[in-house]
Amino acid sequence: LSVRSAAAIAERIRAETEAMTVRTASAAIRTTLSAGIAYATGADTIHSLLIRADEALYEAKASGRNRVKVPSLATLAA
Repeated sequence: LSVRSAAAIAERIRAETEAMTVRTASAAIRTTLSAGIAYATGADTIHSLLIRADEALYEAKASGRNRVKVPSLATLAA
């Protein structure tokens, strides 16, 4: 799965989540979704990959929520 494909899937899930309304006995609830995408390089461990995914998630939240963030290749080279 390419990074572009993963981001497209996450974006589709985000948009579908945003469009949903959950009805309860007392109210209709709307939700949003933020996601961080990380991709493995040859030097990655599970731990380093999860750290990058977590950083991308926090970036998505900090930049307005309800979005998908993918770190750039430049970020990996740093």
